[in-house]
Parts: sequence; C-alpha cells; structure tokens
Amino acid sequence: MKRAACLAFLAIISLITASIPVATANSNLIQSGVTSNFPSPIVYSHVMDDNSLLMVQGDGLIISATIENGKISELWSHDIGYNVTFGKLDYGEKLLAVIHEGGFLTFNLETKQSEFITPLSDAPDSLDWDSDGHIWIAYHDGLRKAREYYEGSYNGYQTPTITSGFFSFEVLSNDYLAVGGFDNKLHIFDDAGALMIQLNQPESYISALYEPHEGTLLAGSGDGVLHNYDYNSSWDYSSISLGADQITSIQDFSNTHYAVIDSDNNIHFIDKLSFTKTGELPSVSTAQFVIAELTGQISVVYNTGQSSGVMYYDLDYDGDGVIDSMDDFPNEPTQQTDSDGDGFGDNPQGANGDLFPNNPEQHADTDGDGYGDNQNGLNGDMFPDNDEQWSDTDMDGYGDNTNGIMGDKFIDDATQWNDSDGDGYGDNPLGNEPDSCPQAAGFSKFDRFGCLDSDFDYYSNPDDTFTVVDGADALPDDSTQWADMDGDGYGDNPAPALTPDSCPSVAGN
Repeated sequence: MKRAACLAFLAIISLITASIPVATANSNLIQSGVTSNFPSPIVYSHVMDDNSLLMVQGDGLIISATIENGKISELWSHDIGYNVTFGKLDYGEKLLAVIHEGGFLTFNLETKQSEFITPLSDAPDSLDWDSDGHIWIAYHDGLRKAREYYEGSYNGYQTPTITSGFFSFEVLSNDYLAVGGFDNKLHIFDDAGALMIQLNQPESYISALYEPHEGTLLAGSGDGVLHNYDYNSSWDYSSISLGADQITSIQDFSNTHYAVIDSDNNIHFIDKLSFTKTGELPSVSTAQFVIAELTGQISVVYNTGQSSGVMYYDLDYDGDGVIDSMDDFPNEPTQQTDSDGDGFGDNPQGANGDLFPNNPEQHADTDGDGYGDNQNGLNGDMFPDNDEQWSDTDMDGYGDNTNGIMGDKFIDDATQWNDSDGDGYGDNPLGNEPDSCPQAAGFSKFDRFGCLDSDFDYYSNPDDTFTVVDGADALPDDSTQWADMDGDGYGDNPAPALTPDSCPSVAGN
C-alpha cells in the first residue's frame, strides 16, 4: 500500500514530538511586537522535523530558518525565479511543489535545484502530494477538477468536474482525494479520481481541509464550524462551532492541540482528544501560520498587503499586560518593575510594594516619616515606629530631632539625653556634666553643674544640700569673688577683685 512508508515515518515523528515540552493553548499571551519583516507575502509555511522553519514568499524566495523568541534566523534561501501562489511539501520533506504564474514545479531542498518545471495554460489554485510522490493539481474554478501528474507530466488520472466549484483540496494518507465544494458537500474520490462518497453534514461551503494523521480529516466551513471525520470508521462525524467567521486554515499546533484560524484572524485552540475549544488568541492582519515555542510563547506568520511578518506573542502569566520577559514580577499582577533590584516592586500600593523604588537598601517605612525601616541601610530609620525620629548620632536610644518624641537634648553625648530645666546640663547623674539641680535652671560649672549662680561667676549659690564648705560660692552676689577661706566676708581673690581679703587665712573685720 502507498502509505506503508509514510505510516512508519509518522510513528517516528510521534515519538519525537511526544518528548518535546508543549506550549499550552491556555497560557496568557499578549502581543509583544513584530520580530521579523519580509518584502513579499508568505504563501506557505511549515515546521520541519528538525524544528527548522520553511517559508515560501510570493516573490519566489524559499527560506529555511530557525525561529526563537519570534526572531527568524536564516539558514539558507533560494530564489526560484517565479512569482508563487501556493506551495506544499512531500511526505519525506525533500521536495517542495509550488504553483507559479505559468504552471508548477518541484524544488529539491537537498540540491537547492528546481525540477520538473511544468508549464500550464491556466495556473491551478492548489496542489498536494500522494504517497507515491505524484502531484495532484486542483482547479477550484474554471476546470473545477483535480488532475494527477508524475515527474511533471500529466498521467491521465483526474476527478470529474465539481459543478459548484470548490474552495479546498487535500490528498489523504490513503491517497483518497478530499474536495470541499461550494455546494456544501465534502466530495471524496479514490486514488484514480473516481467519486466514492459525498458527505452532506456541512451547512456551508468547505473553506479549509487538513489531515493531521491517517484516519482523521478536519474540515472548516464558511460558517465557522469545524468538522471532524474518522474515515477509517465509515466516516464517523462530529463538529464544533467556533463562531460565525469563515475558517481559513487548520494546522497542528502541539502534541495536544490544533490551531484553527478564522477570517477575522482569531486563532482557536482545539484539544485533539476531546475535540473541544480550550482557548482563543486574537491575531493581526491576515494570519497565515502559527508556531509554538517550546517555552509557551507563540509566533504568528501573517500577511499584510504585499508584505509579511512575524508577530510574537509572549507569555504574560499574571495577566497584568506586561510580558514575562519584561516583567520583574511575572507571577504578581500588581507589580511589574523593580527599579532598584531589591525584590520589591515600584508600585507602592501593590503586593510587596517598595516605598523607596530607587534605594536598594530600603523598601518599607512603618511610621511614614520618609526613612526606611532597615536601620543599617541607606536613609535607615533608627526609630521605625516613631514618625518624629529617624537618626541617633550618639546611639543612646534618643533621636536627633530634639523637639520630637524621644528627642535627644544632647545629640553628640551618649551619656545624656534629657535636660528638664533647659540649662544645657543633662539629667543623668551618671553621665557627662550631670545637672546637680535638674529642676532649676542654672549655669554653674566650676563647683557643680547646672545650679543657680546669681553673680554669674560659674560657682553655684549655696543651698541646704551643697554649702560653702562643699565648694559653693561664698560670695554669691559678687562675680569677682567666690572663696572666703576664713569666712570673714572678704574674698580670697586679690585686687582688682572687689573686697579682697588682705588676711585671707585670718578672719577680721
């Protein structure tokens, strides 16, 4: 049987593709931009068994390339010298058949040479290979039939005329011919072109045909219905409606899904096992071919006017509108950027928001004073729960903002912080220059600190707890005298001090 070699080939390919991670049809995807441009429309695209991409441009340029992250990297190219309208690879991926303005030809991908250039008075609309390497060319209107050619020559086999004309054509793995008529019927012919059966399930013309594997035929109709036929089981049938738009193409997308494109450039993802729709992706311009990247992204080959390009759809796992490759937080929809790279997002209202987006050492500010909770970081807050304090120069636990809560009256002295009477001497009796009179402002400093000094000579007035004997000012109203050794009321300082005592060690009047 013609299919024996092809079935073995398909079995090998199934084992290979089963081992490759599959891009899921349900991933969040958004357009991230055009990654490649071409000066002519793409009329045929195919992912080869080695994962390279084969494309045929309308100007006759054949391109072999790799594609990664939507970017095309050319491996080789060849200009066949004709304007091309259609192309199709054979089962062995060695020969490419193309329709040009003067007929059709085959191109050998190994030798990079054109073979069997066949001129025709009327260019056909489509073509396909059978398992023996014969080419069936199809005239959708005009002749409205298909004819078989071998090595460029017509061998006499053809279908009868499809009166209504047709819009789609496919040679199946068992070499039967499937033709989607404008009469809303699916016409099936044997390998010699004789009519075998007409299927009447579609309620609109058949706009696209695709055989994903031996035994299954998918047919898309003008009313947006995808039909599924099992031709090995008496043409068992099921269908799914994808909308009101005409289905323009059907293809394999992954191990588990088909990709179906409609005339409104929506890409529908169909689960192969359940034959249900699992996702949809809006596309751009005239979508021609969908390519799944192994990591989940999608590239769409599209045509626009007389040019073409590749639109890349990158993953947006969290659905925030920023692609994962540009999203610093691909799993968190409330954050997208992290300017300072500290792991906290620039959106202060989002999850794990950064109140200091340009300071990698800070992200939180519990008390809202503008200084970060990380005490050891840049602009750190030594008092993260006190919005009136943030710095502590002398590290005594009291803040440098003197007038704030827990303010330090002595920001450079770790032994003092409070000054109840405001005289500049601290309340801590064990600290530097402790205030001996903490509840009364004074400016004494020679005998004791911070007590009343009426004559401003820096010796304190005597009181009940600190007398002249202890060192208090013996003459508290005379700024020139403070000591009176003999206690006679005359000061020990000689003239020109006032009332100097000429006999400082002998009391006298």
